[in-house]
Amino acid sequence: MAPKKAEAKRIKIPLIENLDEANTLLEKIAASQRALDTIRIELDEEIAKLQAAAVEKAEPFNADMLLDSLSVAEFAERNRADLVKDEKSIKIPAGTFGWRTNPPSVSLKDVEQVIGICERRKLEDFLRRKVEVNKAAMLANPELAESVQGVTIKTGVELFFVKTNEAEVCIDPQKQKFMKAKKDADKEE
Repeated sequence: MAPKKAEAKRIKIPLIENLDEANTLLEKIAASQRALDTIRIELDEEIAKLQAAAVEKAEPFNADMLLDSLSVAEFAERNRADLVKDEKSIKIPAGTFGWRTNPPSVSLKDVEQVIGICERRKLEDFLRRKVEVNKAAMLANPELAESVQGVTIKTGVELFFVKTNEAEVCIDPQKQKFMKAKKDADKEE
């Protein structure tokens, strides 16, 4: 017999009796957000210190590797005629060194100018056209958009929000989890 799935733990939510209690909780939420911001800032500072220390620690090794690689390259160039026979790579017990030819590549100085020239000369093979769905146009004409298979227009999805003077938190009360706050929430009020 298969074990039963563990039921999602529901949080017991204390009932608020008046606006003063709601205000107190908003102040508490703001304080929690400040604490989280402080933790994040401290973490970022520690990461920056560790990265700087690692770069400093690695610098002598990078300098040595560059100097040693240049020495091997100079030796190889000086002795190329003796080293290169059938292959352009020389294998020795500690590793391999040699020459390789990079594959062809394209570099462009002025992309807009190149595009213009290709269009005027009708060199369409040299141009790539990117086609994307225009969601703004679909929202402007939802009935027609929904007639396209695979398109669904979501409307009226309601989330509860709590906005302190310092931060905004959106939650889905049914799922009891945080949701991503919209950046333009002020415009919707």
